[in-house]
Amino acid sequence: MGAPDSLGDMKIFLKRMFRDKNIIPLPKALRYIVSSIISNVRYKKSWAKYQLIGGSPLKKECEAIANALTQKTGVNCYIGYSFANPFLENTLKEMQADGIDDIIVLSMFPQNSYSTTRSVEQDIVKFMPKNLHYSIVNEYYQEPLFIDFWVKQINKTIVKTAVKQPLLLFSAHSVPYYHIEEGDTYEKAIKHSAQLIANAIDLPYEVSFQSKIGKMKWVEPATITTLTRLKG
Repeated sequence: MGAPDSLGDMKIFLKRMFRDKNIIPLPKALRYIVSSIISNVRYKKSWAKYQLIGGSPLKKECEAIANALTQKTGVNCYIGYSFANPFLENTLKEMQADGIDDIIVLSMFPQNSYSTTRSVEQDIVKFMPKNLHYSIVNEYYQEPLFIDFWVKQINKTIVKTAVKQPLLLFSAHSVPYYHIEEGDTYEKAIKHSAQLIANAIDLPYEVSFQSKIGKMKWVEPATITTLTRLKG
């Protein structure tokens, strides 16, 4: 999806995000109206929240991953985002100009979801130049290297904090529940991810979801509710 680098970028980010039919299931004309309203109303407050955490590390982390993959494989890695610069459509044009005709799309979402990986693939199809062919890695949360990475990170944190008898709380971005009813496997994949990691490290765990928007039903339990229960 990407991340905004400025106040102006935040407005563009929100406008493009809420134009996505996988996020706002409305006819195109209505989506454009809604996205314009939301982006104008929310962009300053959203940018202020980014500033509170010193900005998003997403782009730097993604660049580091791309550079590491290039060094490891000897294959040039390009970065494209749906809602922020460099935009996916521009990256595809750049690849075409560089003479590339076959690409592997690696989504930065380990668990496939309608609102993330499917949205990315739809954009790939929409903007793909005619002479480019592609394949996509839909999800990879079950890969041993992925699980091992998180086991190592958790173990480092346990040693650093010296916490006794920890319980792991896996908090994932929620999605509207109607996606799940339509066949989205995201909720199951998140819970399976947590199970694989917790079993590998032999610790008790729970799963919760955050970042709900609006009044419609989203996947639960909410992280704030779970934290309140655990605290009590």
